[in-house]
Amino acid sequence: MLNKKAIFFTFIAILLLSALIFSFSIYSRYRLRTRALVIETRVHTMNSFMGDIDKDIRRGCFISAHRSILSMAEYISANGAFIDDVSSRFEEVFLNGTINGETQALMSDTTFNDWIAKMKSQGNKINLVLNFTVNSLEINQSDPWGIDVYLSTDLHARDATGIASWNVTKDVKATVPVEGFEDPVYAVYTFGKLLNTINQTPYTDFVTGNDTTNLQLHNNNQYYLAWSTAPSFLMRLEGNLSASPYGIESLINLQKLINQGEEVEERSVVDHIYWSNKSATSYHIDSMPSWFMMDNEYNADENKTHLQLYEVGGLIS
Repeated sequence: MLNKKAIFFTFIAILLLSALIFSFSIYSRYRLRTRALVIETRVHTMNSFMGDIDKDIRRGCFISAHRSILSMAEYISANGAFIDDVSSRFEEVFLNGTINGETQALMSDTTFNDWIAKMKSQGNKINLVLNFTVNSLEINQSDPWGIDVYLSTDLHARDATGIASWNVTKDVKATVPVEGFEDPVYAVYTFGKLLNTINQTPYTDFVTGNDTTNLQLHNNNQYYLAWSTAPSFLMRLEGNLSASPYGIESLINLQKLINQGEEVEERSVVDHIYWSNKSATSYHIDSMPSWFMMDNEYNADENKTHLQLYEVGGLIS
């Protein structure tokens, strides 16, 4: 009788222990699934945020670059002197908002370091710790009408709870159009008396027979066109009037200076020739104002001259 009772209690104990083990196993799997779901949701949230950074860094780079170039142009106008080193000053204003240590009002809250601070603040809201390191920053031109900015940054991101972390390098290119910027060459060489905004000419034909209407409109508005022996926009920021394959040029409307009582020279009205020490024979052009003169400089390929470009070869007087 005792053996039967012992067997019965043993059996009951085994059942209870099995039920306990089963319940613990179910609970453990539930906790693991819950933990996995939490981690999955967290990682998804962080991945989404990192994707937003990947998109926004291009926008942040473009805004900071555009404001930096605009600040350099305004700095030149305000000081009456060219930028000493465009690459160095661009990096300074792009990151810190200063040129030669002087704070630039246009860069308020728009430097790239300001962008980094905003991203860090947004990351903190979801317990994501961000650290950026700027590896390199380059500015150059590969087109007459656009300025290329190349930015490389290392980004370290980690979840504050230690769930996950990222280490990535972001390489960004932003192209800033030069149209709409003020030409620093005009600002410096006319002492601020004749300012000019860069706008591409709408004209492809300048002269028809003896009709110079389009050429006059091009000159009156001081429009720009691409010319391979003219300086690029970045070169203009430094006051470098030598040739660039990405050069642009305008024709100075000397009448605007004459109207201000300024004396003008008898030189080609092509801006980089008029304000340089280049030796160029210049010609008066029929059906144009008496002060309008044009040189016969070749382009870099030596297959076209200014007289041919502006279609005035048959109007030399």
